[in-house]
Amino acid sequence: MQLSFYRYLLEQYYGLKINSQLIAQLDGEKCNEYIGRYYKKEVMDIIQDQQT
Repeated sequence: MQLSFYRYLLEQYYGLKINSQLIAQLDGEKCNEYIGRYYKKEVMDIIQDQQT
């Protein structure tokens, strides 16, 4: 969810286009990557709730 907030802010307020969200897990020997889901609707709902 936190990555979705960052993505939403970057896209809405800075005009950036972000195609995907990656989470990197570093363990000293290798790097594992995970693609994060974009919870845009949920982020927008939370922001709307805070404005009312």
